[in-house]
Order: sequence, then structure tokens, then C-alpha cells
Amino acid sequence: MANTTTSTGATTSAAADKSTSAKKNKAGEKISEAASTAKEKVDTAVERTREAGQDAITKAQETGQKLYEDGSDMVRTAQSELDIAIRRNPTASVLGALGLGILIGVAIRGRDH
Repeated sequence: MANTTTSTGATTSAAADKSTSAKKNKAGEKISEAASTAKEKVDTAVERTREAGQDAITKAQETGQKLYEDGSDMVRTAQSELDIAIRRNPTASVLGALGLGILIGVAIRGRDH
């Protein structure tokens, strides 16, 4: 008699199977919702990071352009001032260039000997 199953036992077992199946379905739904929420958060973070990267690139380009323009202006100003100084004092400019050439020659020759 230990191996016999009553109709009440079969009914209880079927109800337990339905309850377990319902719990599994509910757990699966919760996991699916959590995965969907995580995906949305990751997508949002990726988009924010992309936008921040684009902003950083744009700012770097603008800063680079500004520095280039400022540097170009400084070089043009220095060149103009040098031209004016040479025109005002041509002899001093030639002697200065000659002296600089001699110094460079001595420095190069000193390394060779």
C-alpha cells in the first residue's frame, strides 16, 4: 500500500506543478524586465558618453584653432618688428648675423674636433 497513489495525492501534485510553473514564469518575467532595464541604462550611458566625447573633441578643435590663430598672429607680429628693426639698423643687423654665424660655426667645429 505504500506505492499507491490516491486521487487526492495526484491532484495535490498537479497543483504543486502549476504553482512551480507559475513561479518560474514570474521569475522569468522579472529577469526579462531587469535585463530590459539594464539594457536601457547601458544605452543611455553609452549615448551620454558619446555626446561627452563629441563635446570634448569639439572643444579641443576650437582651442587648437584659437591657439593656431594666436600663434600665427604672434609670428607675424615678430616678423614685422624684425623687418622694421633691420630697416632701421642694417649695419647692426648684418654684424649680428655675422656674429651668430661665427658662433654656430665654432660650435659645430668644436664637436668635430
